[in-house]
This record gives sequence, C-alpha cells and structure tokens, in this order.
Amino acid sequence: MTPVQILWLNMVLTITLGLGLAFEPSESGVMGRPPRRRDAPILSRFLVWRIGFVSLLLTAGVFFVFDYALRRGLGEDGARTMVVNVLVVMEIFYLFNVRYLYTTSFRLNGAMGTPAVLGAVVAVVVA
Repeated sequence: MTPVQILWLNMVLTITLGLGLAFEPSESGVMGRPPRRRDAPILSRFLVWRIGFVSLLLTAGVFFVFDYALRRGLGEDGARTMVVNVLVVMEIFYLFNVRYLYTTSFRLNGAMGTPAVLGAVVAVVVA
C-alpha cells in the first residue's frame, strides 16, 4: 500500500468506526457481572486469542486479495486499490462483530446497529 492509503486507513477508517463504537450502549447485564480481580490482566487469554485470530484473518485476506489481483493482471496499483477496499469491508464486518463481547452479533440487534454505528459505516463507505 502507498503511504496515502495507509494514512487514509488510519485516519478516516479507524477513527470514524471508533467514534461509532464510542456511542454504543453497553451490553445487557454488564452491571450484573462481578468486577475483575485486582491482579487480573487487562487483556484476558480469550481477548489475546481473539485479537490474534482476527489479525491473522485480516492479514490472510489482504494477502489473498493482493495475490488474486496480480494473477488477474490488474497490476500493482489495481491490486493495492483492491486491498484497501477489501480491508475497509473487513473492518466494517469486524465493527459489527466486536460490538458484543459475550453475546453474538448474528441477530437483528447486532446486524442493524445503533444510529451512530450505521452513520459511521455510511461515512466510511461514502469517503
């Protein structure tokens, strides 16, 4: 990717989607959960595993699309453009996945999102 594409991803995509999550209401039952132990790490084993797994999926997807575009004869510029677009789509799907930690996003509430999340997705797609 070019430096401009990386800047666009960092400044437009992540900030816009992050702002959409900032206005997300908390999960149901969050106040009923016991607090973490004082000596517990901030990132549990499950969260570290989840971060690593998602990172591997995103990386594999990007490399697959880049290789696919080059094999189709699009050239390096076309392959870079496809990588950026696929990364944007994958980040949008991840936004809907990361909204809930203990419940699934595969239900009507999870798929629809709040107005802030939907506004962030529309803003990223339009940009």
